[in-house]
Amino acid sequence: MQRKILMLALACAAAASMATSAQGAGQAMDEILAHYVKIQQTLAADSSVGVKAEAQAIAQKADALLKRNVSPDGKKPDEFKKILEEVRKGAPKFNSDDIKQARKAFGELTPPLVRYVNEFEAGKGKYHVAHCPMIKKDWVQADEKIRNPYYGKSMLACGTIVSK
Repeated sequence: MQRKILMLALACAAAASMATSAQGAGQAMDEILAHYVKIQQTLAADSSVGVKAEAQAIAQKADALLKRNVSPDGKKPDEFKKILEEVRKGAPKFNSDDIKQARKAFGELTPPLVRYVNEFEAGKGKYHVAHCPMIKKDWVQADEKIRNPYYGKSMLACGTIVSK
């Protein structure tokens, strides 16, 4: 009897630990998205100041999540791992203060984060995926007012929200 109680207690503790890890993964991804949105807003303002530091923070958080080997809510662990690997690969491409290079790097960092927002229903109502028909690229932003990071002030409102 005591053995069964001990086994049940261990199973409950393991389940609670897994739930906490999964919850932590979602929180870490929110932090990654917050850094990403700062890059998006900076580029939309025709600046590249601070984007390297934001990208470095993204790379560090993605690397830490990969080492933990968890996914939000325990969903789609293989897909989540692929997303993190792509994020970790794309973040270091912000290696110059040149805004054209920063926008190119942003375009490469964006697809896995768009997939994350859409497939994991991350930040429902908090993050929105927008699309620019001119450059045919997406991005994630924190509100519904279009602020195009690919063209900045020259075409700031070019785009539409494609998922909320």
